[in-house]
Amino acid sequence: YRKKAINKMATTYRDADKILVLDANLFADSRASCQADHTEIFTRIISTNWMRRLWTFQEGVLGKSLYFVFADGVVDIQNSVFSLQRLLEKASSSLLQPEDHQLRDIYPGQTISRSALKQYTNLRTLAEKQKEDKLALMWNNMQWRSTSWASDETVCMALLLGFSSDNIKAIQDIDVVYVDPDTDPHTQTSLELLQRTQLAARYKTFLQLLRQHKMRIPRGLIFTRSEERR
Repeated sequence: YRKKAINKMATTYRDADKILVLDANLFADSRASCQADHTEIFTRIISTNWMRRLWTFQEGVLGKSLYFVFADGVVDIQNSVFSLQRLLEKASSSLLQPEDHQLRDIYPGQTISRSALKQYTNLRTLAEKQKEDKLALMWNNMQWRSTSWASDETVCMALLLGFSSDNIKAIQDIDVVYVDPDTDPHTQTSLELLQRTQLAARYKTFLQLLRQHKMRIPRGLIFTRSEERR
């Protein structure tokens, strides 16, 4: 059932009219207000677990419209994107006038604002990229994301790249053991060695599929986080 659910995730997110994002860093923190300025809103969003988990990556890339639940309401993030972009453009092209309170608020935090906005928009525009660019950007985005199941990483990438169900199955057919952190140290060491071997087999299959799809393989895919790819 888990494999079936995973295989339907991309379609589910892609077809959803709206996606409601629930992250405790936002809705459970009384300081996280949807009435805050756009810089704070984006800074809070990129600091959430939602930006650091593997499977929420698909929500960010494939969802048509994202709404984030804050402590006191819901933020239509696309409206915040437009508003922050306009303020940053205005701050860049105009001299700061004392009577312009919006510029006075945004100008000192331009660097933070631009960085937060870039991280979010890079995520949201990834689906529009050509396959080679998409793979490289996707890989960069995924470096900071974690999952309890190390075997899910190649499946997630394959789904985002639009690989066929047969391609996905070829990856999933390579079993990868789950290593329970509470396992006794001796058994855990043995399982981790087995897991690394199995993960390497999954990555080998994934790289072979990339070649079949005539996709250029970014250097980072081979040399980054190499422990998982030996």
